[in-house]
This record gives sequence, structure tokens and C-alpha cells, in this order.
Amino acid sequence: MAVSAFAHESDSQSPPLPEQVTLIHAGTLLINAAAPPRTRQTLRIEGTRIKSVSDGILAPEELGLAPENTETIELLDRFVMPGLIDAHVHLTLSPEREANRFETTGEEMLIEGIVNAGRTLRAGFTTVRDLGARPYSWPIIVLRDAIAEGRIDGPRMLVAGGSISATGGHADILGRPEKIASRLDTPGVCDGVAACRKAVRGQFRQGADLVKINATGGGGERNGGKDDPPAFLSDELLALVETARSLRLKVAAHAHGTAGINAALEAGADSIEHGSFLDEASIALFLDRGAFLVPTLSVQDVIAKEVGGAEGPMRSRMRDFLRHHPENVGSAYRAGVRIALGTDAGVVPHGQNARELEWLVKVGMTNADAIRAATTEAAELLGLADDAGSLEPGRLADVIAVRGDPLADIGALREVTFVMKAGRVQR
Repeated sequence: MAVSAFAHESDSQSPPLPEQVTLIHAGTLLINAAAPPRTRQTLRIEGTRIKSVSDGILAPEELGLAPENTETIELLDRFVMPGLIDAHVHLTLSPEREANRFETTGEEMLIEGIVNAGRTLRAGFTTVRDLGARPYSWPIIVLRDAIAEGRIDGPRMLVAGGSISATGGHADILGRPEKIASRLDTPGVCDGVAACRKAVRGQFRQGADLVKINATGGGGERNGGKDDPPAFLSDELLALVETARSLRLKVAAHAHGTAGINAALEAGADSIEHGSFLDEASIALFLDRGAFLVPTLSVQDVIAKEVGGAEGPMRSRMRDFLRHHPENVGSAYRAGVRIALGTDAGVVPHGQNARELEWLVKVGMTNADAIRAATTEAAELLGLADDAGSLEPGRLADVIAVRGDPLADIGALREVTFVMKAGRVQR
């Protein structure tokens, strides 16, 4: 015990090890998407955070640093900018496995999540918000924590665990006999005020960072159309949001139909996911409540591929999505609704998240505003504005680089050549 105590005392009196210092020499640097980029800049990083941004390409000695203790990264021919944020992913799901997801074990989902996390990070997305792992929610919690502990490479994650749905809603098991459905895990299904409060608390108990509720059915489900009523009654929606607030959790609401969008906004949801058939009343509610729209327009690519094989009413509904969803997102943007980027990766392929920025530009956003949606606006929605979304001093050193200029050609973000997350080079 004496030897142990002496060793501990000696350790406590030792000088702390200096933090790793890294300099990035950027040919062009976008510190914040709301301001013009700067040329020939030096980004100084100490440990996990940005220490300073200086004009010119400065050597360590010019900043009072010892060259032997400083790593210098040359990106003089690149456009350097903040790491991107995807506010709507499903890392443990993949489009090619969707058909048999109820036959997939939690362990298989975890492996899928590890693979998809790596793809996402290498694509330049250093932070994501995962909005529902099903049929099991524990793999996404395990993945988040393993990444945070540095045991697995992947983006910083905020997770909703399992999403919350009414019986017969989007997170429930549909089209299966009761004797089969009852055997599968659907912990987020609730009906009535008390059950809905318990469902939120159940996700909190598992370690969720936020709550995802399904205010309407899915786009391919019979209660997910333009004119379908909300999946929850108004008292249930209010109970879900109130309970989340009591636990200091934000609420993301999946909603396609107009009535479900407006009901979720009236109840106090922080974001509407998809918002396919929002109307003028929806826009007024967004502006009044300060809520975000997360459009997930990349799903349009999937619908466009599948509409030709659809039959009957579903083909008509898919055509409605193809026509009206982009139009409505453009209207919301022009009206001043806050938009955060989200792809619905898991429904669309992982690692191709930058496609969503192209969609945002296609519906009328400027390139700069599309980048804002993927950086500062998404950071604000996630509650990470002090840490992510820009390269200002004090922020985490989430840095990416591309060869082209995304302010001139948003497609340049498809080819990310350098990724740093919290001061550590990942690509």
C-alpha cells in the first residue's frame, strides 16, 4: 500500500503531458458557411480543439511552437471546411437488407452499424443523429458508446434508440400475423397517454440522447399518405413531447401527411423529418415554433427507381412524393424555415450522404445555404453549436477537405480527400 501511495503521489506531481499540436495549411478555408472563404490560412489544433486561425501559411516557429513537437498537414491545393453533419441516419440498417430486417439478430445489426459508421465518416460526415434502430435498439447504443470511447472509428453520434409509434404505426410490425408480431421486439409501441409517457421513459432508460416519434405512417404504408390523419391522437402527441421535455430530450417527428406534420409541430416537436406534404399552415407553425425541417430528399432517388414497378394507388402516391416533396421543401426554404441536412441513410446507401446537398441545391437553396444546413444549422438542431459545425477557435477540430470548390460546385463534396475528427486524422 505504501508503494502504491508513493507511486500515485509521484504521478500527481509530474507535469502534464503537452497536448498534440497540429497545423493545417489550407489553400482555401471555409471557417463558417455564413462567411466567405479565406485563402492561405493556418489552422492550429491543440488536442481535440481548434486553438487559432491565422492568415498566411505559417511555420511552427512563427507561432512559437517547436517543430519537433508539431505535426504539419499540407492542404494547399484543397478546399478545407468543417466536418459535415447528417441529422437523419439509420446506421444499423442498410437498404439491401431491409427486406429481411426482422430476421436479423442484434449482433448482425451491430456489425452492420460498424461498417456503415466507417463509410459515413470517410465520406466527411463527422457527426450524425441516428433516428431509430429496429427491431432492436441496443446495438445503436453500443455503437455510439464504442465510437465515443475511441474503440471504433465512426462519426460522433446522437441516437434515439428505437422510435416510438402507435400500434399499427411506422415503427410497429406491419403485415404479419399477431402470433409472429407478438414475438418480435417493438418496445416503442404505445397507445394512450400513460403508455406513451412510459415509452419515452423507456428510451431514456436505455440511454437515448433524444426521442423519435412517428407522427404518421411511412410513405409506403397505408397511413402514410398526403391526406391521412396523424398516427397519434393529440393528447398522446402532447404526452410524448411533454415527457421528453421533462427528461431534457429533444423530439424528432417523422411525418409525411399534412395533418401529422402540423399536429407534431403544434405539440412542440423540435424537428420534422421528411415533411413531404407540408402546407402554408405548416410553414407558419415552423416559423412560430422555431422548429427545423429535415427533408431527406435523397429518398427521391429511390422512389424514382421504383415508381415504374409500382401498381395501383401506390404508383399514384409515389408520383405525388416525386412531384410535391421537392416543391414543398423549396417553398419552406424561401419562407425562411430552418433546414438541417438529413439523408435517411439506411433507406438510401451509406457513404453517399453528400447527395443530399445536391438535392438541397436542386430545390432552390444556394450552395452556401446547403452547406450551412449540413454544418451550423444541423449543429444547432443537435444542440452541438458550441462544438461542431464551424472551424472557429474553441470548436472541436472536425475538418474535411475536397479538391474542388463546393461553393461553386456542390458536387465537389462527393469526393472528400481528408477527414479529421476531434483532432485525429481519419482519412
